[in-house]
Amino acid sequence: MADGHVMPMPIPQPSQIVARAWRQVLDGRSLEADVPFDQAGGDSLRLLKLIFLLEEYGGVRLPMEACHVGLRPSGFADVLGAAMRVASRDGATEPPGTVFLIPGMGGVSQLVGGFAAACAPRLRIAIIDLPDWPDLIAPQFSMADLVERCAAEIQERAADGPLHIAGFSLGGHVALGVAHVLLSRGHRIGFLGVLDTNAAWRRRSSPDADRKGPLHPVRRLRWEMHNLLTAAREGRLVDRLGMLTAEVLAQPGKAWRLRLAASRRHARLPAGFWMFVNKYLREILQARTVRSWQADRRQTVPLLDVPAVLFRSQEHEPREPDDLGWGALCPGLRIVHVAGGHEGMMRPPHLDDFCDVFIRESAAAPVKSAPQLVA
Repeated sequence: MADGHVMPMPIPQPSQIVARAWRQVLDGRSLEADVPFDQAGGDSLRLLKLIFLLEEYGGVRLPMEACHVGLRPSGFADVLGAAMRVASRDGATEPPGTVFLIPGMGGVSQLVGGFAAACAPRLRIAIIDLPDWPDLIAPQFSMADLVERCAAEIQERAADGPLHIAGFSLGGHVALGVAHVLLSRGHRIGFLGVLDTNAAWRRRSSPDADRKGPLHPVRRLRWEMHNLLTAAREGRLVDRLGMLTAEVLAQPGKAWRLRLAASRRHARLPAGFWMFVNKYLREILQARTVRSWQADRRQTVPLLDVPAVLFRSQEHEPREPDDLGWGALCPGLRIVHVAGGHEGMMRPPHLDDFCDVFIRESAAAPVKSAPQLVA
C-alpha cells in the first residue's frame, strides 16, 4: 500500500472453510450440488477428519452430535457458523444464572455439546474447556494451574452474583478445585453440580495389567496385535494406531517424546492419524494430572458448604456408596438419580429428561448465607 498501511486479512466465511476441508477430505470433489457427505463418498472415518479440519481452520470446537454423514456442505457451514458466532462472544459477560460447565476427559465432547444445546434457551450453559495436552506438558504444570485457568475464565465471564458451576466426569474434580479457588477470592457459589463423578479416582485396567514376569511383554504384544486386527476388520485401524501411539508418547519419564510430538501435531498424515493421537494424548494427560492431584491432597481439602447436587447415573456398581464419596466433601449434598449410564444420561432418549432435572435443580439451589468454606 502507498500509505504504508497493511490491509487486514479477511476472515474466511464458514462456507469457504467447509469448501476447503471438504475438498481435502473427499479429494477435490465439487460442492456445487450440495449433496450429503455420504453420497459424496464420505464415511464415518472421513467425517471425523472433516470435523477435525473444520475445527482447525475455524478455530472452534464443534458439537459432534450436530455433524453426521447425511449433512450437506450448507449444513456443515451452518454448524460451523453457529460455533464461530459463539466463539466470537467469548470473553463477554454471561447472563446471570449461567452454569459454567467443565467437561470430562477429552474436552468438549458430543455429550457436553448436546447437553448444552438441549438446555437452551431455558438455561445458558457456558463451556469452560480444559487446557489442551501441549499445555499440560509444560514444566511444573499441575492441577493447580489447570484449576487456576478455569477459575480465571469463569471470574472474567461471570456476571455479578452467586456463581453456578458444574463438572461432568473428570470435570467434576476440576469443578471442586475451581469452587475452592473462587470462594477464597470472595465469590459465592450458588450451585455446584457434579455430573456422575466418583469422588475417589478409580483406574480401570485389564486383567493382565498387574501381572509380572518374563512373558509379560509377549502377552502384551499378542494382545495388541489382536486388538489391531479387530480394529482393522471394524474400520477403526487408524483410531487404534492413534491410541497406541499416544500411549507410547505419554510414557512417564519420556518428556522428550511429548515435546517432539507437540512440534509435529499439525502434520498432515493420511486419514487424520494425528487427530486420534491428539485426542488420546489429551485424555491420558488430563487424567494423569487429576490423579497426581488427588494423590497429593492427603485429606487437606476443606469442606464446601455450598448448595451441591450429585447427578448419579444408573451405571454404578451396587457396592459403591450412593453419594459416590461426595458427602464427605460437601456436607449439604443432594443426590439426584437419573436414567441412563455415564454417557447415556446425556444422550437420547434420556437427554431431555436429564436437562429438565438439571435445570430444575440448578434453579432451586438456595444461596446460603452462612460461610461456604469450612476448615
